[in-house]
Amino acid sequence: MSDKDAATRTVARSTFGDTDSLAMFTEVKPAEPLMALIGSGTHQMNVAALDYVDSIMRRMTIAWDSKPDVLLELVFWQYDVTAPNVPRHAFLYVYSARKSGPWFAYWGDSPAEPVTWPGMGPYARLHGGL
Repeated sequence: MSDKDAATRTVARSTFGDTDSLAMFTEVKPAEPLMALIGSGTHQMNVAALDYVDSIMRRMTIAWDSKPDVLLELVFWQYDVTAPNVPRHAFLYVYSARKSGPWFAYWGDSPAEPVTWPGMGPYARLHGGL
């Protein structure tokens, strides 16, 4: 397996070790496939990008079957193109604090407050659906 292949693998872990005390589940994905969908230098999400992110988040929600209050966090990590596999910074964070709560997002290079994630049915989640 090449270093490039290893960099595109998903890293998923609990931050507190055993599942009885699990308080947070973080999945890290490479940002480059998402960046290719939205275009370089932009934070404008499109349907293809939303579908891509939502498909990953839907798989993550299985954790809520046993731990409905665990925080789920999806991080798209951007790697430095001049030094392969050297982490540079997160490109996008998407998270939800509990099964019945909304999803929020913020860009890794933006100091702005998190916003409601436009995917995953935010209106329905805020009003008791999903």
